[in-house]
Amino acid sequence: MNKEQFLMELQGHLSVLPPEEYHELMEDYEAHFAFGLQNGKTEQEIARELGDPYELAQEALRERNTVNEHVYWSNPAADHSFSQPSPQAPPLSGLPAAKPRRSAARTFAVSGLFLLDLVAVPLIFSFWAIIVCIAISAALGILSPVLVGLDYAFGNGFFPAKAYASLCMVGIGILLGLGCKPLFKRMLSLSLSYMNWHKHIVRGGQRNES
Repeated sequence: MNKEQFLMELQGHLSVLPPEEYHELMEDYEAHFAFGLQNGKTEQEIARELGDPYELAQEALRERNTVNEHVYWSNPAADHSFSQPSPQAPPLSGLPAAKPRRSAARTFAVSGLFLLDLVAVPLIFSFWAIIVCIAISAALGILSPVLVGLDYAFGNGFFPAKAYASLCMVGIGILLGLGCKPLFKRMLSLSLSYMNWHKHIVRGGQRNES
């Protein structure tokens, strides 16, 4: 089952929820797919990790104490074959304890992220500063012959030692530039992954583990 099939089936089962909760849940699962794809997983692997969409929907409905009946707002992706119980059916259990537990878990998660950020964010900025310094050094090395030419133009005379040193600096600059490129890509990927994971945890984390 790929991402589109998974989300379409989930949409049908969650169509009984109020629009705000429905969109919040769907955004959470889309974010989970995006985070998994960012880390090299396939859509099929992510879908298997999440589990059966019907069971996920039933768990979400139990948490919100939602009666499985269609309401007046429309959802074009809704599966109208979803069964409608009689009005006398008792409400689903679980609301009194589910929401406080979820709120407490989110509070602990945000607190933990704050403490982690105190270390991780300065560390990430430090790595970025190192990469920027390497890039500047590479640029100065490559431009060193220009600096030697400007020095000669201002009447300081031509010295073979300076010319030889500038050629060496060009070689060093080229090597630093080649080494800086993969470092930049890796650091960019790491920073984006951390940001996506950070938002994923703040928004409630993974709803289901299989």
